[in-house]
Amino acid sequence: EIRVPNDDLTDICLFQRWEGNPVLRPVDGKNDWMNSHIANAAIISPEHSIDGNWWMYARGGNNRNGSNEQIGVFTQLSETFSPFGPWIPYEGNPVIANGPEGSYDSWRALDSTPVVGKDGVTYLYYKARGADGKSHTACAYSSDGLNFTKLPELWLQNEGPTDAVYHEG
Repeated sequence: EIRVPNDDLTDICLFQRWEGNPVLRPVDGKNDWMNSHIANAAIISPEHSIDGNWWMYARGGNNRNGSNEQIGVFTQLSETFSPFGPWIPYEGNPVIANGPEGSYDSWRALDSTPVVGKDGVTYLYYKARGADGKSHTACAYSSDGLNFTKLPELWLQNEGPTDAVYHEG
């Protein structure tokens, strides 16, 4: 028996859709950095975050210039956590904005992977695209998880997207 995406597959699925989806919604005219879409969330759990709370980094797109994409952060207190939210947006979003014209991420900064190191610094690896349209892996770092400094050079060229895992601490 062949089943296609439009079939009801609930009898064989391990996951069920939450009736309140989407968890995050783009809002036109508000949060300009994510007014057309938001996607590709990466979460830091309390045991790995810098403050013992939940952190979620996600890319947002706007409807200017062919959907520039940037990265923002949302948080939740660990005591009241629900995977469905509410996720509180950081007022200073995006935390990774597009770079200036000619830079490696002037067009898109997307698909982030945050890791908090033993030094307490948040390292954010992300896919960067400049005007040439090529994908690269970039890295930025922050002592507070909000104010990032981008490395002046690409971490990996002609690579992306990124994933990172904890391995033996």
